[in-house]
Amino acid sequence: MRTITSILFLLIMSTGFAQINLKGKVVDQDQEPFSFASVVLVQAKNQSIYKGEITDEEGLFVFKNITAGDYVLKVTFLGYKDHTRSLSLKASKDLGKIVLTEDSETLDEIKITAKKPTVKRKIDRLVFNVENTTLSIGNAWDVLRKTPGVLMNNDQLTIRNSANILILINDKRVYLSGEELKNLLEGTSAQEITSVEVITNPPAKYEAEGNAVLNIKMKKNLVTGYKGTVGGSFTQARFAKQSLFTSHYFKNKKVNFYGSYSHSRGQSNRLEDEVIDFGGNSKFRSFLDRNSWSGNHNFRLNSEFNISPKSSLTLGTQFYWRPNWRARNTTDSEVLNANDVLESTFVTNSSADDFISDLGIDLDYEVKFNNQEKLLVSGHYTTYDGNGGQQVTTRYFDLQNINIGNNLFSTKTEQETTIYSSQVDYENALDEDTKFESGFKFANIESLSDLKHYNEINGQNVLDPTRTNAFSYKEKNVAGYLSYQTSLEKWNFKAGLRGEYTSLTGESITINQTNKNNYFKLFPTLYVQYASNEDHQIGVTYGKRISRPNYSSLNPFKFYFSDYSFFEGNPMLRPAISHNFELQYTLFKSYNFEVYYNHQVDYMTEVNYQNNTDNSLRFSTINAPTKKGYGINFSTNLTLSDRWTFYTEQSVFNDENIIVAQENNGQLINSNIWGYYGYYSTSYQFLKDKSLSAELSFYMVTDGIQGSLQVEGSEDLSLGITKKLFDNKASLSLRFSDILRSQIIKISTAYLDQNNYFIDNRETQYVRVGFRYNFGNQSLKKKRQKDRISEKDRL
Repeated sequence: MRTITSILFLLIMSTGFAQINLKGKVVDQDQEPFSFASVVLVQAKNQSIYKGEITDEEGLFVFKNITAGDYVLKVTFLGYKDHTRSLSLKASKDLGKIVLTEDSETLDEIKITAKKPTVKRKIDRLVFNVENTTLSIGNAWDVLRKTPGVLMNNDQLTIRNSANILILINDKRVYLSGEELKNLLEGTSAQEITSVEVITNPPAKYEAEGNAVLNIKMKKNLVTGYKGTVGGSFTQARFAKQSLFTSHYFKNKKVNFYGSYSHSRGQSNRLEDEVIDFGGNSKFRSFLDRNSWSGNHNFRLNSEFNISPKSSLTLGTQFYWRPNWRARNTTDSEVLNANDVLESTFVTNSSADDFISDLGIDLDYEVKFNNQEKLLVSGHYTTYDGNGGQQVTTRYFDLQNINIGNNLFSTKTEQETTIYSSQVDYENALDEDTKFESGFKFANIESLSDLKHYNEINGQNVLDPTRTNAFSYKEKNVAGYLSYQTSLEKWNFKAGLRGEYTSLTGESITINQTNKNNYFKLFPTLYVQYASNEDHQIGVTYGKRISRPNYSSLNPFKFYFSDYSFFEGNPMLRPAISHNFELQYTLFKSYNFEVYYNHQVDYMTEVNYQNNTDNSLRFSTINAPTKKGYGINFSTNLTLSDRWTFYTEQSVFNDENIIVAQENNGQLINSNIWGYYGYYSTSYQFLKDKSLSAELSFYMVTDGIQGSLQVEGSEDLSLGITKKLFDNKASLSLRFSDILRSQIIKISTAYLDQNNYFIDNRETQYVRVGFRYNFGNQSLKKKRQKDRISEKDRL
């Protein structure tokens, strides 16, 4: 009640503040008014867009409720030279007539400028700008793989050797993980991405879930009128893949609309060599050939309605649809005795099909009490539906290649998940240097999964009740946060505190087993920066985070991949807590140094356990007692000439994992390793008009550890080329990835009586050709020319 009263008081008090208005009239050289001209007010301090307007039929525009300060006014219209003017506003002002002059070279409003990806360090995050670079021809997954500080480890995105990353799109959480998240991002065109924010110590405003946050910032239409993009790409790896995308923007004084659709399809391949040494009993040596076919559809709609000068309503939807994914896998295995002598063979053929539908809806209402205060009320709803099945056939042969037995089984899975949440965020910029934020969130998650296992007996599928299970998961989360940021001469401070209460229930319906857990945690964050002058800046940050188990990890039943390998959930998993410390130093605004330390308790990791008695391999997720990591990072972005740029990131780190060997009487296994990661990227613009650009990038990472796994190092050399066409309206791009084919990785487990490894050979080497064409707002210019011609005909 006290919070509501405070907000109402602030709303009432804000009406008494002085208002600054800015108006003017845009005309041409003949003093004729310009309708639909774009007028943008930019803050001089940070060059960010403050307000945007469109002129009416009389060429008039008005900005209301402006905060006193320094600005830059930009007036643009297709076919005319931009008008720019610096303003220092302390009171309302009438600019009178602003005259635009014709440009001899008519350019499309959407300018395709081939440029380098740039990196910018902020107080609480790293911003990787990728708009209109060679990375734009791929998909969102490709962009994340190339983002500084993000590594690909066993087909997982990792930051500082942790795969527990929260993925956001325009500050909205994506409730997918693993293969489904990858498919969604692969179906999202990189053309729509402006930047990726790498937040290793997220502020209190963000959920406490995950060790880090990757926030994908999508394009937003800031200029009035209509514009659109259409394009596609063709990728040739071992097999071909295709993608198409289109996006459309429209904005006027009342509505800001964005819609996009992308479709990707093709065949993917993954090869593996696997060896499992079951001690003195036997050894399995296998070759796996995995093939999958998919057709993904991704729809995004976003509509912003300006209800009044101080309030807006935004409705956003995202729909991911994968109707016909299928896989066909073959595994050829040899069974060797203790002396590595062949005893028998077996061949496993599996086929799988599934369907996934994921719909997310966001509704935001924002009200600005004045230029300093605003309130955002948000609601989110997700419905996920997935079902699939697999058929597995294993045929066994003796040394004479005579079939000595067969085993056939099949499974059917269904999963339905519903998520809804509501959130209120309040922000008050008390002055230019001070900001206060607070908020409240409630989230509810309900998931029901069903697994049916059938054995084939005498040609009939017979349900196996011992391997069949229905699992229900329910979670409620209530959170609140406070954040305060201020500056004092050469010092910048930001501190926050977030509290979260979680209540969850996991019920295995088939066996009538229920597990409950309730807990409340506090998550403080702190950021301190000191700038002795413009050339030297030092900062210290601290943050506490939580990692919660996913639903499938808590399901206690077994899902079989083959006769001898299966995944088993762990209903006793506990959330992991991590503490993150960072020391940052920036020299000459270009050279960034960072020292970090991370300590996790109850670290969750997936492990594999081999049973040397029955020759089986079990995968499961466990809580490891502790995980520690520390290191030093360096990055710089240099402009060597007006055509040539260079970026590099270097990291030297140490990781330590302690796990419990549950299959070996709970013995503690300590793994410790030093590692190095290096990333280099250089770009150059060719030709007189700089319409041809090329980017060469290389990264390498040494051996690492992940729980009980030892992961071999890898390298990647890639080249991207972009050519602007048709008066900068289009671009043709070519990208060569993993030129040296150096991302074939060995992943092994070797401790006590556990001894197995596999060599992972994915489709990392490919050639991709991309094309995109931008259009829009030309109709306005043509209409204006037509009107002028008709006037002359009357003479």
